[in-house]
Amino acid sequence: MASFRKRGKVWYYRYVDADGEKQEEKGCSDRRVTEEMAREAESNAARIRSGLADQKDCAYLRHAARPLAEHLTDWHSALVHRGYTSKHADPTTDRVRRFVAVMFGANPDDIDAKKMSRAKCKEVRETISRLISRARLSDLTPAKVQAALARFRDANRSLQTCNHYRAAVRAFCRWAWTDGRLREHPLVGVTGYNAKEDRRHDRRTISLAELRRLVEAAHHGPAVLGMTGEARACAIALR
Repeated sequence: MASFRKRGKVWYYRYVDADGEKQEEKGCSDRRVTEEMAREAESNAARIRSGLADQKDCAYLRHAARPLAEHLTDWHSALVHRGYTSKHADPTTDRVRRFVAVMFGANPDDIDAKKMSRAKCKEVRETISRLISRARLSDLTPAKVQAALARFRDANRSLQTCNHYRAAVRAFCRWAWTDGRLREHPLVGVTGYNAKEDRRHDRRTISLAELRRLVEAAHHGPAVLGMTGEARACAIALR
């Protein structure tokens, strides 16, 4: 018989799994819904013990019922545990959150602007949280992801930026697949864009004359961050 406890606004339930071990799972703010989740978990455990169901199949169903936001939190933790710094894990996870928000109707310009006030940033975070609370792993289909990529492209995002979003979402789905949360990688057929057709900041090799002017300007310039002009000029010339 499952037991329940409330932490903050969320109910949790404890039950005995197919291996006879006690497990605690997160439910939701509605106790009756959480009780239904507990009954489903106990039923799945009973079917596995009796040989009527496969443990992996039940695990897929359990993960499918969880909010996508919880999987993203787990993915962020997995990235950190694998050795990635927060400078990589934070923006990568946030990129997927923003992408999913666009999948659920957000305008790319409203959640992906380069400059925002503090109040606007808070508003954007709340909007993203509200939208992705409805999302599940099953929503990450090739058609929906491809359509969201097109929305970023049509909002005048560079093709390279669109590819960054695609890479982040694909990385998340691959992790969910290898971690046993998805039966298969759902985004194998999602195509990217040819960023070479949309070069917005082409780089070129600096000319010798330009390099000389840069070294001279640094040499006669003031100290910056504790580094004298002569030292900066030397560092530039050595590069």
